[in-house]
Amino acid sequence: MNRIFYFLLLLMLFSTPSVAQNNTSIEAILQMPDDSSKINELNNFAFKEVTDDAHLAAEHSRYALELSEKLNYPKGKAKALLNLGYANFTLGQYVKALSFYEKAKSIRESIGDKQGVASALNNIGLVYKLQAQYAEALDAFVNSLKIRQQLGDKAGIAASVNNIGNVYETLNDYEHALLYYNQALTACQELGNEEGVAGAYNNIGNVYRSQRNTKEAFNYYQKALQIRSKIKNLRGMAESYNNIGEIYRYRNNLPEALRYHLNSLKIKKELGDQYGIAVSLNRVGDIHASQGNFAIAQLYQEEGLVYAMQMGANEEIKEIYLSLSNLSARKGDYRSAYSYYKNYVSIKDSIFNKEKTERLTQLEAHFNDEQKEARIKLLEKDQAIQNLALKEKEAQINKQRLFNALFVAGFAFIVTMVLILYRSNQQKQRANRVLEEKNVEIQEQRDDLEAKNIEIQHQKELVEYKNKEITDSILYAQRIQQAILPSLPRIRQTLPDLFVFYNPRDIVSGDFYWFTEVQASSQIILAVADCVGHGVPGAFMTVMGNALLNEIVNENRITQPSRILQELDKKVVVALHQQQYSNEFESGSSGMDIVLVNINFALQEITFAGAKQPLYHWHNNELHVVPASKFSIGTMALTEKEFTQQSFVYHKGDMIYMATDGYQDQFGGKNGKKFMTKSFKEMLARIHSQPTELQQAYVQDIFHHWKKDNQQTDDVLVMGVRL
Repeated sequence: MNRIFYFLLLLMLFSTPSVAQNNTSIEAILQMPDDSSKINELNNFAFKEVTDDAHLAAEHSRYALELSEKLNYPKGKAKALLNLGYANFTLGQYVKALSFYEKAKSIRESIGDKQGVASALNNIGLVYKLQAQYAEALDAFVNSLKIRQQLGDKAGIAASVNNIGNVYETLNDYEHALLYYNQALTACQELGNEEGVAGAYNNIGNVYRSQRNTKEAFNYYQKALQIRSKIKNLRGMAESYNNIGEIYRYRNNLPEALRYHLNSLKIKKELGDQYGIAVSLNRVGDIHASQGNFAIAQLYQEEGLVYAMQMGANEEIKEIYLSLSNLSARKGDYRSAYSYYKNYVSIKDSIFNKEKTERLTQLEAHFNDEQKEARIKLLEKDQAIQNLALKEKEAQINKQRLFNALFVAGFAFIVTMVLILYRSNQQKQRANRVLEEKNVEIQEQRDDLEAKNIEIQHQKELVEYKNKEITDSILYAQRIQQAILPSLPRIRQTLPDLFVFYNPRDIVSGDFYWFTEVQASSQIILAVADCVGHGVPGAFMTVMGNALLNEIVNENRITQPSRILQELDKKVVVALHQQQYSNEFESGSSGMDIVLVNINFALQEITFAGAKQPLYHWHNNELHVVPASKFSIGTMALTEKEFTQQSFVYHKGDMIYMATDGYQDQFGGKNGKKFMTKSFKEMLARIHSQPTELQQAYVQDIFHHWKKDNQQTDDVLVMGVRL
C-alpha cells in the first residue's frame, strides 16, 4: 500500500521542534553576515522549501552545512544534515537520506539534544520501512517513542505510534496496527493537527481494506480526502485518490477505479514523486489488464518497475513483479510469467529472510517471557526422545539376532542355486557367441550411420554459423538506421505532445521519419516516409532519403513542401540511375511515398505536400483528410510530375496524424482481411481526444490484436502530434 506521502508529511510535521513563521526571502538571508543567525535562517528556509523544490532545499542545506563547519556550530550542522536527509528522502534517494540522518543523530547525541535524537531515529525508521527492513525500522521507532515519552512530546509521540502501527500493518498484525493508529488519531485530534488526523484516517482505512471490510475502509478514505482537499495537501490527495481507486477496483467498478488512479498519477508526476509514480503506474496497469488491454497494462507496469528499481524500493518492486507475472499468465506467456514470479519470490525472500524474522522475534521478547516456557518444553521433549531412542535400540538388537539366523539358512539356499545357475550359464554362453557375431555386423552398420550423422551435423553447424553472421550484420545495420533517425527527446523539445509507433516488419525497416528546425524562424519540417521494399533494400533507401532531405532543406535552404518533394524526386531519380529505364513499371521498385509538413508556429499555419499518402487533421472532433499527389517519389513517370501543396490554419489542441500504408495493409481479424483505411480513420476517431501516451498504447495494442498470429505484411509507422 502506498504511504510514502504520509511518511514525508510526518517528517515535516514531527521530526524537529516547530519552526517560527519567517517570511524572510532567501536573497535577504544570503546578505546576512556569516554567523549562527544566518545558519538558522538558511536551515529554516530549506526546511520549508523541501516539499516544493527538494533540489533547491538541498542546495541551501549544503551551504548551511559549510558555514556550520566553518564556524564550528554543531546545532546548525545537525539541522543542515537533517534537511539534506529530508531532501534526499523526497527525491527517493533512500541510501543518501539514511547516511545524513545517521550523521545528524551522532551530532545531537554528542551535544545532549534528546529531542533531536528522537527526530533522527524517527526519520531513520521511515527510511528502513521503505527499504522493507522491518526489524531495523521497528527498533528505531520504539527507541524514538521512548525518548519522546520521557520528554512529554505529544506531537512526537503521535508520529512514533503511527509509524509503529504502520510496521505492524505491513507484517499483517492488524490488531496491533489498529491499536497504534487509534492512539495516533486521538493524539492528532487533541493537537488540532488536521493533516495528522487525515493521515490516521487513511491508515485505519488501509487496515480495514486489508481485512476486506471495504465499507469501513471507503468511509475512512473519504474522511481523509475531505480534510486533504480542504487544506490543499496535494500529496495527501494523491494518496487518497489511489486508495479510493483500489476500493472501486475491488468492487469491480473498473472505469471509476481507473479515473481515481489516473488523478493520483497526474498529481504525483506534477510533484515529481518517483515512488508514488511507480505505485500508480502499477495500479493503472492492473486495471488495464482486468479490462483485457494487455499491451497497455505491460507498458504501464514496466515503466513503474523502472521507477521502483531506480529508488531501490523493494516492497514496490516485489508487487510489480507479481503483477507482471499475473499479466503474462493471462496472456498465455507462461515462460515470462514464471520468470517474473521467480523475481517476485526472490525479492519477497530477501525481505522476509530468517535473519530478519529472528530480529523481530527478539524485539517482541521484550514484552513477554514465552521463550522460557518454550525452553522447558523443549527439554521435556529431548528427554522423551532419548527414552524412545533406548527402546528402539533394544528392538534393533532383537532384529539383528533374527537376521543372523535367517542369513545361515539363506546361505545354504544360495549355494544350491549357484550350482543350478552354473549349468544354465554354460548353455547361455554358447548362445551368446552366436549373438556376438550378429552384433559385430550391426555395429559396423551403426558406425556408417554415425559417420553420416557427423557429416550432416557439420553441415548444419556451417549453415547456422552463416545465418548468425548474416543476422549479426543486419542487427548492426539496425543500430546504424536507428542512429540516423532523429531522437524523440530532441523532437519533443519543440513538439512536446507527440507519439511514434514504429514497428519494422524485419530487423531493419523501409519506413523512416525526419525532422528539422528551420534556422532563424519559428518553423519546423516534419516527414514520414515509406520506401518501396522492406528489410535490407528498404533500409538502404531510408539512409539515402534521410541524406537527401538534409541536403535539400538544411544545406539548400528549401522549405516549401512542394519544392522539397520536387527536388527529392529529381535527386532520387539521378541517384538510382532511373533514366535508363523505359517506363515506370521497370523503375517502380525504387520509389518512395512521403507525408511532409511545414509547421509555422508564428502564423499557426501548416503547409502540407505528400506523395500518395494523405495528412489526417482533427479539429473540433471532425476529421479533415488532406489529399496527396497521386504519384511516388523517384519513379519515372510518362509526364513531368508536379507536386501540389495545401496550407491551413490550425488551433491549439488540434491533432495531426502522418502514417505509411503498412498499418492499413495488415491482414488479420476474424476473416484474415486487410485493416483498411476506413478502420484506420475509425481508430483515430476513438483515440484523438486521449493523451498522446495513451494514443500510442492504443495504436500498438489494436495493431497486435488485429494481426494476432498472421505474418506482418509491411513496415508500420504512425506519428501523431497535438498542436
